[in-house]
Amino acid sequence: MTNTTLFSSRREPQKRLFSHCFLLMLGSLVLLYLGVTLLVDPRCHFGTSIFPCLTLDSRRDKMRLFAEYNRLAPIEGLILGSSRSMKLSCAELQKSTGLRWFNFSVDSARTEDYLAIYRWTRASDAKLKALVIGLDVEALHDLNELDDRLKSNPALMAVLDDARPSVYSRTSDFLGLMKTVFSRYFAQDVLRSVRAAFVRLPASSTFDSDGFLHYIQWEDERAAGTFDLRKNLEKSRAEYRQRFIEMQGLSVRRRAHVERLIKEVQQDNVQVVLWITPVHTDLAAFLDRTTGYSKRLEETRLFAVRLQVEYGLPVLDFSTPSTFGATDAGWYDGGHMDEDNALLVVDRLTKELK
Repeated sequence: MTNTTLFSSRREPQKRLFSHCFLLMLGSLVLLYLGVTLLVDPRCHFGTSIFPCLTLDSRRDKMRLFAEYNRLAPIEGLILGSSRSMKLSCAELQKSTGLRWFNFSVDSARTEDYLAIYRWTRASDAKLKALVIGLDVEALHDLNELDDRLKSNPALMAVLDDARPSVYSRTSDFLGLMKTVFSRYFAQDVLRSVRAAFVRLPASSTFDSDGFLHYIQWEDERAAGTFDLRKNLEKSRAEYRQRFIEMQGLSVRRRAHVERLIKEVQQDNVQVVLWITPVHTDLAAFLDRTTGYSKRLEETRLFAVRLQVEYGLPVLDFSTPSTFGATDAGWYDGGHMDEDNALLVVDRLTKELK
């Protein structure tokens, strides 16, 4: 045996020992990171909620508010929709209808959210007599992916018997989550969440006990005269363009959700009014130029007309702000009206509810 061969044979155990130690250390670091991630849970994926959650989850928050508000007295009127319906005033609706209302609109709602929330509230002690549905065009998006905040909500998913994920989709979701967890942005969120536990960060929005939304920062800026609507409209362009450039039609499954909801509501002898929500005229013009928004809007209008004829429910097409007298200044950004414009919607809704 040569010296070189003898030297190599002696190095092999050392290499294996180094490799084993390295893999053990790497595995320990991965497990440590996963443990910290699970403990901090900055985006509320795992339900630990020990540290502040950086992702707003209006579904979870409004379920808690609904239970508390309904405990004081039975809720009789319910508002469903996305964040674009969150400024509908329950107090004004109560003045006009005499019913006790709760605004259960949630962020980025799709029609499966409407159906799940109605079923969940119906199973409570609420005494529902009236329902308002704010239908966004993108609520019927043909990309049938469920919102992560809905998928991570066991109570709402449990009542969606037609939307329970398959083994394949659950595996895909888990792998996607793991990919997200090991991203630089998630690690930054972990640090931000830990920091937020010790340094109080100002909230940008909050809900009243009846689910009504307040945009704290924007409302303070408007009161101080520093609010810049034009800047917010510009920001809305990229967000909404991405939504509609991917939308090639109305989802068959999501249209079925709406019909299933209306059937269940009518079987429960609950009065229902549906209205199509608007976007700012500036944003609508931009979307018309750059996406298929106008086609999707027309398809949504035709779908709503069919619902009106087939089920005999009132339908208000407010997709164009001028149809209910909204002003171009009465907005916080391209998709969200302020209280003044929202009151105009409420006024028209109450006429139908009467």
